[in-house]
Amino acid sequence: MRKALQSSVFLLLTIQICFAQEDYTTSQKGSLLGFGFIGADFTSLGKPKDASLKNTDYGMTVFYMQGLLKRVDWSIRYNGLFSDYIKDPDANTSGFVSEFEAALHGRPLTDNHLFQPFITAGIGVGYYGNKWAPYAPLGAGLQFNFSSTFYLFIQANYRATLNNKNLDNNLFYTLSFATSLSSPKPPPPPTQ
Repeated sequence: MRKALQSSVFLLLTIQICFAQEDYTTSQKGSLLGFGFIGADFTSLGKPKDASLKNTDYGMTVFYMQGLLKRVDWSIRYNGLFSDYIKDPDANTSGFVSEFEAALHGRPLTDNHLFQPFITAGIGVGYYGNKWAPYAPLGAGLQFNFSSTFYLFIQANYRATLNNKNLDNNLFYTLSFATSLSSPKPPPPPTQ
């Protein structure tokens, strides 16, 4: 098992080196606008026997992302979920949850690679059953960069509640797509 893991890591690093070529315009991410499909499980965390797709609420997300440093990006996003989730028994469900988030995303490599893992940490607030509740998204994901003009993101977050009265800790999943808001800049000419 250990040799298989080492071989897999070696293969991924080799692929990274091969794809870090001239078709990428920059090592730092530009401005992106994206949308995606989301799922949130508000009820089965800590109850493995209850975990199933029937406990997942689905919706859409819209986000803006930009490189802050060569290996760090920041983003803001809006999530809209079709959900009857409420924790406070005095609240009324509207059948729809709105969430707003800001996050930082760290990557081990610069942005000029096809495939990259990343980690996420941030702060968010949501409107659950006519009550606001803050939370902290912490997670990991994979980024696929297609010539710095189109991106695909797959992500999973554990979201720690900052208000136990109105929100449980929960799990959040995203499959999203983003496109560059500006034309890629050509790489600088080689110096002689």
